[in-house]
Amino acid sequence: IASNGSLCLPEYFDWHPRITIEEVIWSISDILVDINPEDPLEVKIAEEFVKDRQTFLKKAREWTHRYASAWNDHPDSWMRRR
Repeated sequence: IASNGSLCLPEYFDWHPRITIEEVIWSISDILVDINPEDPLEVKIAEEFVKDRQTFLKKAREWTHRYASAWNDHPDSWMRRR
């Protein structure tokens, strides 16, 4: 998922007008679970994932706490922007 919120769905994802929201959610879930650093949307992040996993995981935890936790004290928290 890119910093602007866009994402690349897997090649096997076959978009058509009658696709269900469930199919979209499953495809997004696959992206999050089965990381593919060989075909990245964000090259720098993929390089860090491959070359420096500890730093990658530390940043991932920080960003998760900052942007994906409803109850945190960070000034950028989405709850504070509501």
